[in-house]
Amino acid sequence: QLLASVLPRLLQLYGVICKDSFIPLHEEYYSYWLHAGQKLKVKGDASIKDKTMEMEMQEEMDVVVTGLSKDGFLLAKDEFH
Repeated sequence: QLLASVLPRLLQLYGVICKDSFIPLHEEYYSYWLHAGQKLKVKGDASIKDKTMEMEMQEEMDVVVTGLSKDGFLLAKDEFH
């Protein structure tokens, strides 16, 4: 029953993303956002971009979640900078 109630909404949202990108859903998604300030590790081949550096990361880095981009990607900053 839970799947039957959730699946139609997920399919609708997926259709919006496929047609128009994540941008139309950004505000609604952010209204449920719980992750700001959470700490996590970024590792492997994650790309790191900021105003002073752009690099391909080869090791782990501790970051703090700062938000979500308009395209739906997680935004985070180096925990120590």
